[in-house]
Amino acid sequence: MPAGGPHGLGLIEGTKWVDPEEWFFKAHFYQDPVYPGSLGLESLLQLLKVLALERWPTSAPRFRAMPGPAHRWLYRGQVVPSDREVTVQAVITACDQDAHCLTADGLLLVDGRVIYRMNDFTLQIVRGPWSVVRGPDLSAPGAEDVLGEQPVPRTMDNGQRTTDK
Repeated sequence: MPAGGPHGLGLIEGTKWVDPEEWFFKAHFYQDPVYPGSLGLESLLQLLKVLALERWPTSAPRFRAMPGPAHRWLYRGQVVPSDREVTVQAVITACDQDAHCLTADGLLLVDGRVIYRMNDFTLQIVRGPWSVVRGPDLSAPGAEDVLGEQPVPRTMDNGQRTTDK
């Protein structure tokens, strides 16, 4: 609803049936099949994409996620293969018409229970030429100073996780 929600700026909801055969249940955590939390957060951003394109139609959309102030999220549960339905809801809390940017608060529910909350997340439709932002060159001399000495996680033959130092 483009003018729905408590602020009159928009409200949107999406649902997905849980398929216990989806790849991530076998790959996300060893012997602990759960829906990755990042997919839940991404689903909230996808809702904003739908509303943004309804407000500001464009033939070749590009999006910038989280261009605004810091967002917050809280996980209080998991989606597991025995669950049935995931529902995501986003309520628009701010709309910048000039910048083509939406800010929202959202919930992720599993079988009617709220398990994620994300507040103050933003999405912007970007117009103009593509640009690439590059990170540090990790192959350059001194790159180890950027990363520091990090242990490398690996899985042993017996399935246990360990780290090399």
